[in-house]
Amino acid sequence: MFKDATSSESEDLLRTAEPNERINFLASAQRQYDDADDSDDNNETVAEEGVRGWLVVFASFICIAVLDGVGYTTGLLLNSLLTDLGGSRAEVSITGSLQVGIYCLSGPLVGRLVTEFGTRYVCMAGALVACLGMILASFGQSLGAVLVGYSGFAGVGFGLMYIPSVVGAAPFFNKRRSLAIGICLCGSGIGTFTLAPICEAILSRYGWRWVFRTFGALCLGNLYY
Repeated sequence: MFKDATSSESEDLLRTAEPNERINFLASAQRQYDDADDSDDNNETVAEEGVRGWLVVFASFICIAVLDGVGYTTGLLLNSLLTDLGGSRAEVSITGSLQVGIYCLSGPLVGRLVTEFGTRYVCMAGALVACLGMILASFGQSLGAVLVGYSGFAGVGFGLMYIPSVVGAAPFFNKRRSLAIGICLCGSGIGTFTLAPICEAILSRYGWRWVFRTFGALCLGNLYY
């Protein structure tokens, strides 16, 4: 209401003022607008170059590295799972495929949760659920138990982690937003490249159960980030 009144007074002033006064008034208004615009640009630059934004990028990078690194190293475990739990190779292969499918299909629901509760709490909940799933799967005595823990619980947990990790850095950047999100997504390749030899080393010495427990510890470590 006050804004409308001010606008009306400005219009009356422009109609009744002399040409020189009208020009001075418009020039003054333009300067005020430019000053406000410069102030907004400065604030955006500060936010864009802030340390907090890059810390969020680093945390998102780690989360994506863990969840995709775990998901894409399942093939290394197939022979050990087949030997200990039995079943066909196709049945054992479902564990990794189902996990990736669950965390990809959970996107719409997770997006709604992020809108309601924010990226931080959703990602932390996902880390806890994924850790629980890994630990449960490590004690499984049948393929069904591994499916529930590794594919079900861990799949849901990774879904809760993935969307917040991708979109969490976006509010901290304006001009460099594409770069920030690109760095976050690089975690997928780095995680797969790094966790594969680690998984193979643990598997050869301690077995697949300790691989799952190690992955569970990595998921729990994402609470810190």
